[in-house]
Amino acid sequence: MRRRNETTNPIDLPIVEVTWADHTSRSGWRSLKDARTASLSECRDVGRLVARTKAQVILAGMVCADGDVNSLLQIPGRWVQKIRRLR
Repeated sequence: MRRRNETTNPIDLPIVEVTWADHTSRSGWRSLKDARTASLSECRDVGRLVARTKAQVILAGMVCADGDVNSLLQIPGRWVQKIRRLR
């Protein structure tokens, strides 16, 4: 998959599924042992791949034929586990 998509029409951007690890926040009392074994949350998002760099992956959840994009999601590059092209 190319690092940058230079298209000017967002409808032509590839549709991808990104699997990534996100932080988790939990409140409430728990043992120190349980706290030390807490895990990150695995997330999956689908959208149009706007940009992919070492620093981040940017997805657009909505695109318009006039060239605008909306519902942008910026995922830190180090958090990304896998990118799968859907279309």
